[in-house]
Amino acid sequence: MNKEKLSPQAKQVVETINNFLKELPTEEEIRKNYFEAENLLTLIGNIRRIKKELKTDRFVVIICGGLKSGKSTLINLLFHKEVSPTRLGRETTIRPCIFSDGDISRVLLFYGIAESETRRKDLFHAIIDYIKGIIDSKELKDIGLEIEEKPISEAVHWLTEENKTGSRSPIFVNVQIGRKDLGGKYNLLSEKILFIDTPGVDGITAGIGGRRDKENENLNVSWLAERVDLMLLLQSTVSPLNNSSINFIEKLYKDLNAPPILLIHNEFSLKCWRRDYKEMKEDSDADKSSIDNAKRLLRQKLGQNIECLRVNLGMAEDGFKFDRKELLEKSGFIDFEENFYKFIVNNRRQIHEENVFNKLRRLKEKNLNPAFRKNEETDNIGYIRDRIKKEKEKLEEEKKKYLDILSDIKWIFNYEKCKVSSGIIEEY
Repeated sequence: MNKEKLSPQAKQVVETINNFLKELPTEEEIRKNYFEAENLLTLIGNIRRIKKELKTDRFVVIICGGLKSGKSTLINLLFHKEVSPTRLGRETTIRPCIFSDGDISRVLLFYGIAESETRRKDLFHAIIDYIKGIIDSKELKDIGLEIEEKPISEAVHWLTEENKTGSRSPIFVNVQIGRKDLGGKYNLLSEKILFIDTPGVDGITAGIGGRRDKENENLNVSWLAERVDLMLLLQSTVSPLNNSSINFIEKLYKDLNAPPILLIHNEFSLKCWRRDYKEMKEDSDADKSSIDNAKRLLRQKLGQNIECLRVNLGMAEDGFKFDRKELLEKSGFIDFEENFYKFIVNNRRQIHEENVFNKLRRLKEKNLNPAFRKNEETDNIGYIRDRIKKEKEKLEEEKKKYLDILSDIKWIFNYEKCKVSSGIIEEY
């Protein structure tokens, strides 16, 4: 959200953060004088990012779901362009990708060396900051990241397993659709909405946070989760959300600052393509049962009553591919696209600001006093200011204690005045 569109509460938070940052000692002074210098610098860095997050006009949607539930198909339909791989019978998207608008259509590959999980998270945060316009290419390079540009025609290639150049493999992919190439009346990319297409939560090769390790476990996903405004959970008739995927979504949700969730049910049946097909009651019952079960599991795990939208993505894809308007209408995608667009556009500012406020709350809960008075976001800055003040007081106390010890040591080993005899110090 740009500055003139900020709510009064958000403007107050930005002003409070600005005042707080002005009062801070320099990084050099913090490193020299504070025992918890790294923790304090990390905390201050997170506060600066929160300020920039509040002022950005980018809104991030993450699409999660089981293997072959239709995530990539949904991406292609929403963008009116085939940019995400879809293949029957196999896992296609191997590492997460963020889709955004751009000056031209292209693929950006990000390379960097992550010696540790902390370093990996720092690199991913920097990439998201760059895509959202929070930092520029020079700052990205200073962090240790390199960008390589590829033509948009290679988008599908770089999202699949055949994605290495020599011995290098990108750690993240950004597919940008040129603004002149954006089609469709309700294309959300034109509204600066970013979409993250993830591998299946139950996929074998990849995990949401990136490629799986040798034990087939998901990599840490908190770097991704922290940057999301809205979560789309996608299931299909043949790939419903189950206990295993719901448990993983629960973990992800806790890392996500509890954003709004929208459940999308992809209706799928091979019978739909028969010329004489008429929806039978058992087909409708099967979809309803699948939806009810998913909503029940989500309510139990997340404590939310989730709204569900229904659409037949496969039929809609054929409608676009073969220019069959009757298939588009029958699939329900025309109404789905319009309703989804209006929901995002009408609620993006409120959702985004509340998510950023939640990040501020979580910073305080993680680093400071666990008590928090809801809707008093600026109190967090006060807590952080008190923390630094207490660190200063602690430093002075520690200095005094160590000076006293040093004084004793100097006195003990002042051989002009002291001697050591049988373990007893005696003064001449």
